[in-house]
Amino acid sequence: MKKTFTLQLLALLFLLLLSSPNVFAEGTEGLSPTEDDKVMLLVNDPNYGYFAGYNAPENSRLYFTVNDASEVVYLGFSGEYNASGTPQGLGFFEYRIRRKSDGAVVFGPYSVTAIDANLSSWQDAMSGPAPITGADGYDVSDAKYQFVPQEAGDYFIEFSGLKYLGLWDITVAKGNVAQSGRVWSRNWAFRTPATTNELPECVWSKEFNAVLYSYTTDGFVSKVDFNNSGFQGLSFNVAFNTRGPRNTGDAAFDRQSVANINLTDNAGEHKIFLNEPDANVFPDGECGAVEVADYFNCDGESGYCIPVTVTNPGLVELTLDFNGNGVFDEGTEDVLLLHNFVAGELSYCLPWDGLKGNGETVDFGETVSLEYAFFQGVQHWSVYDGEYLKNGFCVEVIRPICDPEIVINSLHWDDRNIPEDPGTGQPKDGRLGCSCQNAGCRTWNNFDPHIDDCSDVDDNLTTGYGDKSTLNTWWYASIKESVNINVPILTSRLTVQISGDDELICQ
Repeated sequence: MKKTFTLQLLALLFLLLLSSPNVFAEGTEGLSPTEDDKVMLLVNDPNYGYFAGYNAPENSRLYFTVNDASEVVYLGFSGEYNASGTPQGLGFFEYRIRRKSDGAVVFGPYSVTAIDANLSSWQDAMSGPAPITGADGYDVSDAKYQFVPQEAGDYFIEFSGLKYLGLWDITVAKGNVAQSGRVWSRNWAFRTPATTNELPECVWSKEFNAVLYSYTTDGFVSKVDFNNSGFQGLSFNVAFNTRGPRNTGDAAFDRQSVANINLTDNAGEHKIFLNEPDANVFPDGECGAVEVADYFNCDGESGYCIPVTVTNPGLVELTLDFNGNGVFDEGTEDVLLLHNFVAGELSYCLPWDGLKGNGETVDFGETVSLEYAFFQGVQHWSVYDGEYLKNGFCVEVIRPICDPEIVINSLHWDDRNIPEDPGTGQPKDGRLGCSCQNAGCRTWNNFDPHIDDCSDVDDNLTTGYGDKSTLNTWWYASIKESVNINVPILTSRLTVQISGDDELICQ
């Protein structure tokens, strides 16, 4: 009986090991779930934010976080790859590590060639460093592949003389135990080389099947699963933030997609991980609340404003619902007001010019329903130069879960400034959102390389919905909704009627 129980326990442990994710490596392991999923780092390309290059912009750096002075960082690199995804036989590149707090170079520079590179296969990158996984792990005996920081904090690695890094790994370890969820960037640049080069998609035919994790500035973690999404970008940037590609302060404008420009550096705010962020280093945020006044304040000559207070940073979306149907209707009397609340500024009077959505003034004594929502973990995914998203992706809130009864799966977008059509029948205006579980919720496939022969690709000739544009999609990790019904507008303050021009006067 005891022997049978022992065998059953061993079998259970074996199954758990098979089903558990590989936590012994962090790099290619998180980007390429299978050997066929080739995902290279696109390094120091000026068209894609100079990602991970020497003196790259802050948002385009490749970071890792050390939480304890006793931790060691193991490094694994292949030699340089070609754009087609094959290793180069000659040449070398250099890398160095800098400390984020003061920018000092604390490791290197060291050179890597095809001969002394310590990663030569996908299996090497998946196995992790030898001090953690034993004989099957990749070799880090050369001192240039072991960094001992002796100080906790954020560090970033920079490369010179390199454009495509085919295989790589950065594993932070403590006592030879891998500390997963420590590698991140705010603006990744990837290249997915095609396995075949045939019309009609040519070099754009390889799918990106990785899972990314977004850690927002207010401490919410979302899992973004691109597996089988039909996302094909070849060379592309991905960035996450709280507002969208622009930063003008106009929330409705900032979240619009932008044609023919790369704004992902501007959109780089949230940390993006390849594995779930280490909760000991990147803790949960706090679930908040919102209070919206049931009256209007006079806002001087500009009209009115509605007092709003939140307990934590987040986005408030307020609808002045004049037809009372419970939703914002574009092109009607309804008005949509937005405001991003940041730390230290948790109270604000949302301004309204006193005009309805169709331009009409309000009538004396008129009332309106105020429908509002408070969003935390606001996440805008900006992708630059993503030619295809054929099937759509889905998101999952990992932590914290503010209301277990609310399923967060709605994706939103505003592509009205993109001149082409998406090609999949989806509307350009997706502000009302759709469930990411629905087939084709957020998709596009309108791309034309304008060539008759895949051996004659010219990127200057290509056109398409996502081609060389920054497309933005947003969702929320926490939503709190409510309504104030029949709120008086003009009667909330002393008003008078005067003769003369037809103008709205608040005071």
